[in-house]
Amino acid sequence: MLKKSFLQIFTFLLTTSLTTSLIAGERLLATGGVMQIEGSAGGGLTPWALIAGYGTREETGASAFYTHAKTNGGFEMNLAGAAVGFDNRVEISYGHQNFGLSDTVPNEHIRMHTLGAKVRLFGDAVYDQDTWIPQVAAGAQIKHNVDFDKVPKALGAESATGVDLYLSATKIYLAAIGGRNLLLNLTLQATKANQFGLLGFG
Repeated sequence: MLKKSFLQIFTFLLTTSLTTSLIAGERLLATGGVMQIEGSAGGGLTPWALIAGYGTREETGASAFYTHAKTNGGFEMNLAGAAVGFDNRVEISYGHQNFGLSDTVPNEHIRMHTLGAKVRLFGDAVYDQDTWIPQVAAGAQIKHNVDFDKVPKALGAESATGVDLYLSATKIYLAAIGGRNLLLNLTLQATKANQFGLLGFG
C-alpha cells in the first residue's frame, strides 16, 4: 500500500511538471547537482542545497538516474530515481534501491522506497558570487524498507520506516582554481537509518 502511494504521488508530480517548461532552463551546466542515491539533487551519497533540474524562477526542471553495480562477491545494487524542481525553490524526489544479497542470503533482495522534499531557504549557490553566503536548503526523506521482515529485522532493526531530516549549504565559486569551478558543500543530517535504511531503522 505504501509503495503504491509513493508511486502515485510521484507520477502525479512528474506528469504535472511535464506540462510546464520542463525543457527550458537558464542555470549553468551541472548546477542541478548530480543525483543522490535516494533521488534528491546532491553528491551521490549526500543531498546538496541545489534544486534538481535547470529551471529558474517560473520554470520547472527535472533530473533522473539509473545505476547498476555488482561486486566480485555477487552482491548487486540497482538504484533509480527522479526529482522535479519547481521555480528553483522546491524539489520533490523519489528513489528506489534494490540490493541483491548474493550467496549470503540466496535469492533474496532488500528493496527500499524513498520520497523526498527539499526547500531552498535563502541564497543562490551560483549567482551570489559577490557574497560568501551559500545556498541553504532544508529537506526530509521518508523511507520505507519493503523487505524489513527478512534480513533487517533479524539483525535487530526496530522499524521498516524512517524519516531523515537534513540541512544543506552549498556554494559554487566560478573559475576559482586554474579556471575551474569549485563546489563546497556541508550537510547536517538527522537519521535513524542503518546503511541508508537498507538494514532498517533504529
